[in-house]
Amino acid sequence: MNIIKVLHSWLNATALTMAAIGEASVTGMTGNLLYPTPAVALTDMTTACTRLTDAWNGRDNGNAGKQELKDATIALVALLVKQSQYVDGIAKGDAAKIISSGFQATSGEMHPSVIPDQAPAPKVESFEGGRIKLSAKVVHGATSYCWIIFTGVPFEISIVNDHLIMPAGNTGAIVVPAGGTHEGISGLDSLKAMHAGVIARNAAGMAAISPLVEFHTM
Repeated sequence: MNIIKVLHSWLNATALTMAAIGEASVTGMTGNLLYPTPAVALTDMTTACTRLTDAWNGRDNGNAGKQELKDATIALVALLVKQSQYVDGIAKGDAAKIISSGFQATSGEMHPSVIPDQAPAPKVESFEGGRIKLSAKVVHGATSYCWIIFTGVPFEISIVNDHLIMPAGNTGAIVVPAGGTHEGISGLDSLKAMHAGVIARNAAGMAAISPLVEFHTM
């Protein structure tokens, strides 16, 4: 039997959708006696949602606007993950309790029980203007691919309960959480050495990150 949990619908959502999910969790948990001590203070969640909304509206403000959108997205995802784990711990598979928190619940349908194999190193093509094209080989059993681009020196990323855990305060990575075998990334700094890796995933979880490939933007 599959355990019902918080539906992590923000993993492939737009910035405004993620902000709306965060705001719904604040509304659902305000005064909710089931969740007296949220893992993330509701005021902090509201602040993060507002920041992401503002960043989305200012995304065309040059490199600074793009960087703020990336940073605000990473910050809100981290809070949503933390809050959803708190809700799952209290709800213990009760869909009604999850929904009362403002989050959505999974359907309870059976999911694959086997995590995909580790993906081989991806391929990267670099173009002028900080644009790159990523491609990965199809991994049997994978339904999506999580791409990670290290914009500086690569650092260790842990995978815990199907979530990426990065070192506190480290924003030197761009994450495409629910991509395909081919992805395009733009807005990267020119003339820099970077690294890319890919993680095969399905409903059972995430595989280990692939070997990294180094590339240079033009």
